[in-house]
Amino acid sequence: MGRPDGSELRIECYGREDATPIILTHGWGANSTEWDYLKKELAGDFQLIVWDLPGLGRSTRPTNRDYSMENLSRDLEAVLGLTSDRPAILLGHSIGGMITLTFCRLFPEALRARVRAIALVQTTYTNPVRTTKMASLFTALERPVIVPLLHLTIWLSPLVWLSNWMSYLNGSAFLSTKSSGFAGTETWEALNFVTRFQLQASPAVLARGMFGMLRYDASAALEAINVPALVLAGDRDPVCTPEASERIQRDLPGAQTAHLAPAKHMGLIEHHAHFAKIVSQFSASCLQPNSPHSQS
Repeated sequence: MGRPDGSELRIECYGREDATPIILTHGWGANSTEWDYLKKELAGDFQLIVWDLPGLGRSTRPTNRDYSMENLSRDLEAVLGLTSDRPAILLGHSIGGMITLTFCRLFPEALRARVRAIALVQTTYTNPVRTTKMASLFTALERPVIVPLLHLTIWLSPLVWLSNWMSYLNGSAFLSTKSSGFAGTETWEALNFVTRFQLQASPAVLARGMFGMLRYDASAALEAINVPALVLAGDRDPVCTPEASERIQRDLPGAQTAHLAPAKHMGLIEHHAHFAKIVSQFSASCLQPNSPHSQS
């Protein structure tokens, strides 16, 4: 799908064409293969629409280098257009949840008419520096250290990419992924699967996306969201802490909550079977005419 910013979005559909569509928006640094486990679990009951965010996976980069949450949410709105007149469920992990909340702010008229429900998986409502582990320290370092490092990453992207490969080959990348992403019950297959994302993504793209996240805030949009919502947290997530999910649930009218445990930021993969069950049950509840989570 071609976009006004010059990017080409890679979009794939799985499952039953006549079923309720669920649009899956992956986390930053990953790509649509993040949903491979979920596709195996849910494709028999739903139509799953997966897409690569611009500059990741097989989607090309925007020529204007705009990785703001607003621009990414406009991409999500374009993907939603593929569902025609069938209201979809929007499910986003990490930055995918931020994009979903920004979409709700920019396109409130789409809620209920085109969007049946939203599911926010291990995400946050504001600049993720403010809701990560040791947030006070990282907030203090944001301007003097983090921002310059992001600029440096863009300038030295080929060298950073080479360093990522060296880290993968010497094993240190696995330790980093395990520390932030997994709580100790993961398989080797899952750990390797997630670690390899570091080799597939351009460091320059990742840095520009981080700049977009530093300017993100959806706090004011939460109370206006009028569709059923699922807020799912990992009990040990150091990237988007459980407290961020609690704040979303508190401000988002009638939101359901669910937890993965023990789970860090890739809990949806570490506990993929349980995660699929939660998503399936929530999605099915939104389709029941007498359910409090269905559309009226």
